[in-house]
Amino acid sequence: MLTRALILKSSALPFVERFVRRSRIVRPVVSRFIAGDTLEESMVASERVLGAGIKVTLDYLGENTASEAEALAAKMTYVRMLERIGARKTGYVAKDDRLPEDPLNISIKLTQCGLDQGEAFAEHNFREVL
Repeated sequence: MLTRALILKSSALPFVERFVRRSRIVRPVVSRFIAGDTLEESMVASERVLGAGIKVTLDYLGENTASEAEALAAKMTYVRMLERIGARKTGYVAKDDRLPEDPLNISIKLTQCGLDQGEAFAEHNFREVL
């Protein structure tokens, strides 16, 4: 548990992020799990994976937010992600009255929605994303 906490804390440090993004050793290892540095890069990579018949979950990297402003920014990122996913031409058709399951979705972290700023605040942000 301590190792996980240390890795998560370290990964948020600017110099660690720069090292991972620029390192010829590390970048190939992490690129298998990171679809892109921008939403558009992630969408292009996602379409390739979806084309192979594999479902995709996009994850906005980060954990706890230190302020309400950070939480609101994360919420808006989630909204933009869902808007971009919704703008795709999927071709999926419902087989019955239920909505079709889209093979591309996002994960939403309550900690990024502002759980450290209060449960009601985080829940409000979460519900606005949905």
